[in-house]
Amino acid sequence: MLKGSLPKNREVETPDNAVIAAFDRPFAEIAKPPRMLEMNVDVIERRRPENRRQREFLQKLISERTAQLLAANEQLEADIAKRERVEEALRESEEKYRGLFSMMQEAFFIADIMTDESGKPVDFRVVEANRALELQIDFPLEQIVGNTAQSLGLNLLSQGIEIYGHVAMTGEPVRFETFVPQHARHYEGMAYQVHAGRFAALFVDVTERKRTQDALVKTEKLASIGRMAASIAHEINNPLEAVANTIFLARLNATDSQAVHKYLDMADDELKRIAHITRQTLGFYRENSSPKDVSVSSVLDSAVEVLQGKIKATHTHIEKQYDDSFHVQAIPGELRQVFANLLVNSMEAAVDGGGIVLRIAQSTCLTNHQPRIKITVADRGQGIESNNMPRIFEPLFTTKVSTGTGLGLWVARQIVEKHGGIIRVRSRSKGDNRGTVFQVYLPAVTVSEAAGN
Repeated sequence: MLKGSLPKNREVETPDNAVIAAFDRPFAEIAKPPRMLEMNVDVIERRRPENRRQREFLQKLISERTAQLLAANEQLEADIAKRERVEEALRESEEKYRGLFSMMQEAFFIADIMTDESGKPVDFRVVEANRALELQIDFPLEQIVGNTAQSLGLNLLSQGIEIYGHVAMTGEPVRFETFVPQHARHYEGMAYQVHAGRFAALFVDVTERKRTQDALVKTEKLASIGRMAASIAHEINNPLEAVANTIFLARLNATDSQAVHKYLDMADDELKRIAHITRQTLGFYRENSSPKDVSVSSVLDSAVEVLQGKIKATHTHIEKQYDDSFHVQAIPGELRQVFANLLVNSMEAAVDGGGIVLRIAQSTCLTNHQPRIKITVADRGQGIESNNMPRIFEPLFTTKVSTGTGLGLWVARQIVEKHGGIIRVRSRSKGDNRGTVFQVYLPAVTVSEAAGN
């Protein structure tokens, strides 16, 4: 080797696939031409165990990796199958929802509330609606979805924007009733929050039910008028008999002018009594149908006066425990109908010669703490059987098979609720303390307010 050459190790593969390890070593530098010692050693046999270990290691790595890939593939296939099942379930659920959504008879829509700069709800935009809503407001579904309520005009959608705003912002569901004059239809609605700023509303057309209820109310009013007419006829019959008797006596004493004048004066008094009853009756049924401030005691007194005939016939004693300091906002004729109905029920339930207590007192509503008037009609009658108590305010339910219509108490409750009040009852049909107590609660009007109005 030349000067400066270094030792070198290398491997050489022979044509017969043998591996030779070659070691080149230079001699020390001499003057003669350079010389090199080369030694070749066959190392293939030494390499075989090492190669076998490498192959085994690689095979183990491949097996482990293959197992990992197979497990990952199985997990992926399971995840895919699970996702497919979930997607299928979602598709089925969506199909059911769409089927229900499109086939339901009640109008339904989902909308986003719209507010002004102060945050006050002013409108809403429909994001979804069903075909029933399309039929109710006479707009194609394609025109409803995506538009605002105001842009669609006055109809079912334009009712209750403030209610929808309250629901969409607070999450508090609300039930309400509304009347759409454009279509002359009554609806019961329910609104609930989908999420903040979005609400859903469902409407049920209750127009036919309202008409049926109105017909029942009119039927009960006619029955009430019939009862009062019978009582008034009884009241008029007595003075008419007196007039006939005095005229007969005047004829018998035609030659005695003083006696004739006496009998004619008596007949005149009876005729004045008839005129008073007639004017009072006409006053009852010519009243304005708008609410006004009325004295509760005067309305209750008029109901008692109209029923004087029945009160006398049943020998009922009426005890009044009230004065004229209580006023409510009401339609006097309707309020009188409620009181007369409760009085008639008490007289029919009370034993012969029984007593009825009428009481008017100040009260306070427990929910809003507003003043209200409590009117009590209490009797010592037979009481109401406990199994009948849950049904006494149902229409057409009566325990008076031969004389009752089953509408009196139902109509009474309708009238009381119409005036913003409630009616309650408690009763006992057994023991010494038998009897029934009806209590009517109405929003109060102070005397000063009544005088001002």
